[in-house]
Amino acid sequence: MAILAYFNQMKTTKHSRFLSILGLSIVCYLPLQAQVVIPQEVRATLHELQTDYVIQANRYLVTDVNGDGLDDYAGLITHKQTDLVSLLIILQTDEPSPAIFGGAENRHPKEGFGWVETIKAIPAGETIAPVLVDTETGDIMGEDESHAFKLIGTGIRLGQQETGGGKILYWTGKGYSMMPVE
Repeated sequence: MAILAYFNQMKTTKHSRFLSILGLSIVCYLPLQAQVVIPQEVRATLHELQTDYVIQANRYLVTDVNGDGLDDYAGLITHKQTDLVSLLIILQTDEPSPAIFGGAENRHPKEGFGWVETIKAIPAGETIAPVLVDTETGDIMGEDESHAFKLIGTGIRLGQQETGGGKILYWTGKGYSMMPVE
């Protein structure tokens, strides 16, 4: 059974946070700096998605994805029927609409982001570059500095802990784009 944690009623004590999870109060021992406030509009959209998706707890970011100064939501979700993992982006607007990448909503429904172990933010303004791949061997040769650019909003890096590689999803100013990284 999927449980979506809502951070509606968060009370802080010296050593813990009280969370309201589906009407039940539990105590979670978290560092005090771990407090995350999910905007109301985003929470409503997350609630609607529970019908088809499991929202993965602790695998999300609340950050400005598109560079408009408002906190957006980026997190991993699992489709209930296919078990495929996708990346969900919800921009904070008057009427948020979710964008789903990988998995059930992708053009390649057999693919997903089940390989993702980490999700982290890359600050807006940071320079990133795609990987340079040897066309004959397929070996990664490093970053292609000739195609480096600065992020408009926060980039979302999806990766693996041990192997390092992954993908970065970023806002282009008109939409989203994704590139592999070393």
